Amino acid sequence: MAAASAAGRGSSDRRHRYALAMLLAADILGLGHSTSSFGETLALLITFLGIGVVANVLIVYAVGQVMAERRQNQERQERLTQSRTP
Repeated sequence: MAAASAAGRGSSDRRHRYALAMLLAADILGLGHSTSSFGETLALLITFLGIGVVANVLIVYAVGQVMAERRQNQERQERLTQSRTP
């Protein structure tokens, strides 16, 4: 039980450090503190690139699932064909 809670704390610590790093990077770049064109452009760029990455990951996942199901169907069809032949 103690090992599981320690593992959970480690994951939480990593997330906390990541969040702090992102906030620090945003603070250094001046995002959210002024209405500079650079800050807004950078924020939009990060947002839309992030959306593109997420969309691509989902597409790759869906294609992988389709290919795996197709392979299973082909193997099943082969087994059925072999069982029907005398």
